Amino acid sequence: MKVLNVAIKLLLGLLILGFIVYKIGFNLLLDSLVSTPPWIWVMLVFYLFLSMILSTYCYDVLLKGIKKRIPYLKLFAYQALTWASSRFLFGKLSEVSIVYFFKKEKIGYGPGISVFLVDKVVTVVVMTVLSAVGLFFVLGYVLPTLLSLSLVWLVGIALLIIS
Repeated sequence: MKVLNVAIKLLLGLLILGFIVYKIGFNLLLDSLVSTPPWIWVMLVFYLFLSMILSTYCYDVLLKGIKKRIPYLKLFAYQALTWASSRFLFGKLSEVSIVYFFKKEKIGYGPGISVFLVDKVVTVVVMTVLSAVGLFFVLGYVLPTLLSLSLVWLVGIALLIIS
């Protein structure tokens, strides 16, 4: 049954990919990929690698907070597998698969889910602050200040609801 599910997902993915290539045209798609400057590909790989390193570090710090230890390279491999699965499975839900890898390392579901959720909350708060700072410099002073205060207020309400 499991093999059948994988085969159906693979077939569905190939059908969707084939439909996209059919609608856009293989030549146009290939021209777009070839005409992209090489430095953009290098920057993309650098960004993805740096993003995974930072995410791994965040999980490492959070796991130390609950007195659990996973070797950094193993945690990096788990993060890379989670990232890869989130590219093929539905939505961001597959990022929860990191909890499965925590379970393999004898970290219970409760602490694993807690570490995952705290990581997501920290990510949202950091992105909110960075976005507010970016808006502050791009749009001026008044609008970003109002937006940042609104976002901080919304994050505060969300944290109250969660806790």
